[in-house]
Amino acid sequence: MTWSELVERAFRENAEEQITAFLLREGPAVCGNDAARWRSLFTTCEGWRDAFQLWGEHAFVSGVHGWNLYMNVCRLRPPEEQPPDWTRYLHRMTLMMVVCGLEPAERNSMATWEYGRFDAIGTFYCAGPEYGGYESLTGEQWLREAGGLLEQSWRRYRKFPGNSSRYQRTTEEHYPRLEAALDYLSEHTGTCDVVRMHRHGGDEPVWYFARAQDCVYIMYISDSM
Repeated sequence: MTWSELVERAFRENAEEQITAFLLREGPAVCGNDAARWRSLFTTCEGWRDAFQLWGEHAFVSGVHGWNLYMNVCRLRPPEEQPPDWTRYLHRMTLMMVVCGLEPAERNSMATWEYGRFDAIGTFYCAGPEYGGYESLTGEQWLREAGGLLEQSWRRYRKFPGNSSRYQRTTEEHYPRLEAALDYLSEHTGTCDVVRMHRHGGDEPVWYFARAQDCVYIMYISDSM
Protein backbone atom coordinates (compact mmCIF):
# COMPACT_ATOMS: atom_id res chain seq x y z
CA MET A 1 0.00 0.00 0.00
CA THR A 2 1.09 3.57 -0.58
CA TRP A 3 1.82 5.84 2.38
CA SER A 4 -1.33 7.83 1.66
CA GLU A 5 -3.42 4.64 1.72
CA LEU A 6 -1.85 3.54 5.01
CA VAL A 7 -2.58 6.88 6.70
CA GLU A 8 -6.13 7.02 5.37
CA ARG A 9 -6.77 3.45 6.49
CA ALA A 10 -5.63 4.37 10.00
CA PHE A 11 -7.76 7.49 10.39
CA ARG A 12 -10.51 7.75 7.81
CA GLU A 13 -12.63 4.60 7.75
CA ASN A 14 -15.20 5.17 10.50
CA ALA A 15 -12.55 7.36 12.10
CA GLU A 16 -14.43 8.29 15.26
CA GLU A 17 -15.32 4.66 15.98
CA GLN A 18 -11.79 3.47 15.21
CA ILE A 19 -10.10 6.01 17.46
CA THR A 20 -12.61 5.52 20.26
CA ALA A 21 -12.07 1.75 20.10
CA PHE A 22 -8.29 2.24 20.15
CA LEU A 23 -8.47 4.56 23.14
CA LEU A 24 -10.68 2.09 24.96
CA ARG A 25 -8.21 -0.73 24.26
CA GLU A 26 -5.30 1.40 25.51
CA GLY A 27 -7.25 2.56 28.57
CA PRO A 28 -7.49 6.38 28.46
CA ALA A 29 -11.08 6.64 27.24
CA VAL A 30 -12.39 5.16 30.50
CA CYS A 31 -10.04 6.76 33.04
CA GLY A 32 -12.82 8.94 34.45
CA ASN A 33 -11.69 10.48 37.72
CA ASP A 34 -9.37 7.55 38.54
CA ALA A 35 -6.05 9.33 39.16
CA ALA A 36 -4.08 6.07 39.10
CA ARG A 37 -5.38 5.17 35.64
CA TRP A 38 -4.60 8.64 34.30
CA ARG A 39 -1.07 8.45 35.65
CA SER A 40 -0.73 4.99 34.13
CA LEU A 41 -1.70 6.48 30.77
CA PHE A 42 0.89 9.25 31.15
CA THR A 43 3.54 6.67 32.02
CA THR A 44 2.59 4.54 29.01
CA CYS A 45 2.86 7.49 26.63
CA GLU A 46 6.17 8.54 28.15
CA GLY A 47 7.39 4.97 27.57
CA TRP A 48 6.42 5.21 23.89
CA ARG A 49 8.20 8.54 23.66
CA ASP A 50 11.38 7.08 25.17
CA ALA A 51 11.24 4.06 22.86
CA PHE A 52 10.43 5.81 19.58
CA GLN A 53 11.19 9.53 19.68
CA LEU A 54 14.55 10.53 18.18
CA TRP A 55 13.93 14.28 18.25
CA GLY A 56 11.06 16.62 18.95
CA GLU A 57 10.04 20.22 19.44
CA HIS A 58 6.89 22.11 20.28
CA ALA A 59 6.08 25.80 20.55
CA PHE A 60 3.24 28.23 21.01
CA VAL A 61 3.01 31.44 18.96
CA SER A 62 0.48 33.95 17.65
CA GLY A 63 -2.24 32.36 15.53
CA VAL A 64 -2.83 32.81 11.82
CA HIS A 65 -6.45 31.66 11.54
CA GLY A 66 -7.22 31.74 15.27
CA TRP A 67 -5.94 33.31 18.47
CA ASN A 68 -2.91 31.07 18.95
CA LEU A 69 -0.92 28.54 16.95
CA TYR A 70 0.53 25.45 18.62
CA MET A 71 2.94 23.23 16.69
CA ASN A 72 4.31 19.88 17.84
CA VAL A 73 6.67 17.83 15.67
CA CYS A 74 8.61 14.61 16.28
CA ARG A 75 11.09 12.40 14.47
CA LEU A 76 10.33 8.79 15.32
CA ARG A 77 11.73 5.32 14.88
CA PRO A 78 9.55 3.19 12.56
CA PRO A 79 7.51 0.25 13.88
CA GLU A 80 9.62 -2.60 15.20
CA GLU A 81 7.37 -5.52 14.26
CA GLN A 82 7.46 -7.13 10.82
CA PRO A 83 5.26 -6.74 8.96
CA PRO A 84 4.51 -3.39 10.59
CA ASP A 85 1.05 -2.65 11.95
CA TRP A 86 0.89 0.94 10.70
CA THR A 87 -2.59 1.64 12.05
CA ARG A 88 -1.63 0.70 15.61
CA TYR A 89 1.68 2.56 15.29
CA LEU A 90 0.11 5.79 14.00
CA HIS A 91 -2.59 5.71 16.68
CA ARG A 92 0.00 5.20 19.42
CA MET A 93 2.35 7.91 18.16
CA THR A 94 -0.39 10.52 17.75
CA LEU A 95 -1.73 9.72 21.22
CA MET A 96 1.81 10.00 22.60
CA MET A 97 2.29 13.41 20.98
CA VAL A 98 -0.97 14.79 22.39
CA VAL A 99 -0.45 13.44 25.91
CA CYS A 100 3.25 14.29 26.19
CA GLY A 101 2.47 17.78 24.90
CA LEU A 102 0.23 18.49 27.90
CA GLU A 103 1.51 20.81 30.59
CA PRO A 104 1.83 19.36 34.12
CA ALA A 105 -1.20 21.38 35.27
CA GLU A 106 -3.31 19.93 32.45
CA ARG A 107 -2.27 16.41 33.36
CA ASN A 108 -3.09 17.04 37.00
CA SER A 109 -6.55 18.34 36.05
CA MET A 110 -7.25 15.20 34.03
CA ALA A 111 -6.14 13.01 36.92
CA THR A 112 -8.20 14.79 39.58
CA TRP A 113 -11.44 15.73 37.77
CA GLU A 114 -13.93 13.47 36.04
CA TYR A 115 -13.44 14.02 32.32
CA GLY A 116 -15.30 10.82 31.47
CA ARG A 117 -13.80 10.28 28.03
CA PHE A 118 -10.34 11.36 26.94
CA ASP A 119 -10.55 14.77 25.31
CA ALA A 120 -8.06 13.87 22.57
CA ILE A 121 -10.73 11.91 20.68
CA GLY A 122 -11.74 15.20 19.09
CA THR A 123 -8.10 15.93 18.26
CA PHE A 124 -7.66 12.69 16.33
CA TYR A 125 -11.03 12.64 14.61
CA CYS A 126 -10.94 13.23 10.85
CA ALA A 127 -14.27 14.79 10.02
CA GLY A 128 -14.11 14.03 6.31
CA PRO A 129 -13.62 15.78 2.95
CA GLU A 130 -15.48 18.91 4.02
CA TYR A 131 -12.58 19.61 6.39
CA GLY A 132 -9.96 19.06 3.73
CA GLY A 133 -9.64 15.28 3.87
CA TYR A 134 -6.19 14.03 2.90
CA GLU A 135 -3.60 15.36 0.49
CA SER A 136 -0.29 13.86 -0.56
CA LEU A 137 2.65 16.26 -0.51
CA THR A 138 6.36 16.24 -1.13
CA GLY A 139 8.69 17.07 1.72
CA GLU A 140 9.36 20.47 0.14
CA GLN A 141 5.64 21.28 -0.04
CA TRP A 142 5.15 20.27 3.59
CA LEU A 143 7.94 22.49 4.88
CA ARG A 144 6.87 25.34 2.62
CA GLU A 145 3.37 25.20 4.12
CA ALA A 146 4.71 25.11 7.68
CA GLY A 147 7.20 27.89 6.97
CA GLY A 148 4.47 30.01 5.43
CA LEU A 149 2.38 29.70 8.58
CA LEU A 150 5.35 30.77 10.68
CA GLU A 151 5.90 33.85 8.51
CA GLN A 152 2.21 34.81 8.63
CA SER A 153 2.15 34.30 12.39
CA TRP A 154 5.19 36.52 12.89
CA ARG A 155 3.69 39.31 10.75
CA ARG A 156 0.43 39.14 12.68
CA TYR A 157 2.24 39.15 16.01
CA ARG A 158 4.30 42.20 15.02
CA LYS A 159 1.09 44.00 14.12
CA PHE A 160 -0.87 42.90 17.22
CA PRO A 161 1.62 41.91 19.96
CA GLY A 162 -1.00 41.86 22.70
CA ASN A 163 -1.04 43.62 26.06
CA SER A 164 0.47 40.93 28.30
CA SER A 165 4.22 41.18 28.85
CA ARG A 166 4.27 37.50 29.84
CA TYR A 167 2.58 36.52 26.57
CA GLN A 168 5.01 38.68 24.60
CA ARG A 169 8.01 37.19 26.38
CA THR A 170 6.85 33.60 25.87
CA THR A 171 5.87 34.16 22.24
CA GLU A 172 9.14 35.82 21.31
CA GLU A 173 11.04 32.95 22.92
CA HIS A 174 9.09 30.41 20.89
CA TYR A 175 9.50 31.89 17.41
CA PRO A 176 13.22 30.98 17.27
CA ARG A 177 12.35 27.46 18.46
CA LEU A 178 9.93 26.97 15.58
CA GLU A 179 12.38 28.40 13.10
CA ALA A 180 15.10 26.06 14.38
CA ALA A 181 12.68 23.10 14.16
CA LEU A 182 11.91 23.85 10.52
CA ASP A 183 15.64 24.21 9.80
CA TYR A 184 16.19 20.79 11.40
CA LEU A 185 13.47 19.23 9.24
CA SER A 186 14.85 20.86 6.10
CA GLU A 187 18.27 19.41 6.87
CA HIS A 188 17.19 15.89 7.88
CA THR A 189 14.01 14.84 6.10
CA GLY A 190 15.47 14.33 2.64
CA THR A 191 13.16 12.55 0.21
CA CYS A 192 9.96 11.55 1.97
CA ASP A 193 6.29 10.86 1.35
CA VAL A 194 3.97 13.22 3.23
CA VAL A 195 0.24 13.10 3.88
CA ARG A 196 -1.62 16.08 5.31
CA MET A 197 -4.85 15.39 7.19
CA HIS A 198 -7.28 18.35 7.20
CA ARG A 199 -6.70 21.75 5.68
CA HIS A 200 -5.58 24.95 7.33
CA GLY A 201 -8.20 27.51 8.24
CA GLY A 202 -10.74 25.14 9.83
CA ASP A 203 -11.46 24.16 13.42
CA GLU A 204 -9.69 20.78 13.17
CA PRO A 205 -6.00 20.37 14.03
CA VAL A 206 -3.91 19.73 10.93
CA TRP A 207 -1.68 16.64 10.96
CA TYR A 208 1.28 15.86 8.73
CA PHE A 209 2.56 12.26 8.49
CA ALA A 210 5.90 11.87 6.69
CA ARG A 211 7.70 8.60 5.97
CA ALA A 212 11.40 8.81 5.17
CA GLN A 213 13.81 5.97 4.48
CA ASP A 214 14.66 5.18 8.11
CA CYS A 215 12.20 7.15 10.25
CA VAL A 216 8.77 8.75 10.50
CA TYR A 217 7.96 12.41 11.13
CA ILE A 218 4.66 13.55 12.61
CA MET A 219 3.63 17.17 13.00
CA TYR A 220 0.38 18.61 14.23
CA ILE A 221 -0.71 22.21 14.19
CA SER A 222 -3.62 23.61 16.16
CA ASP A 223 -4.61 27.08 14.91
CA SER A 224 -8.27 27.88 15.45
CA MET A 225 -10.54 30.11 17.48
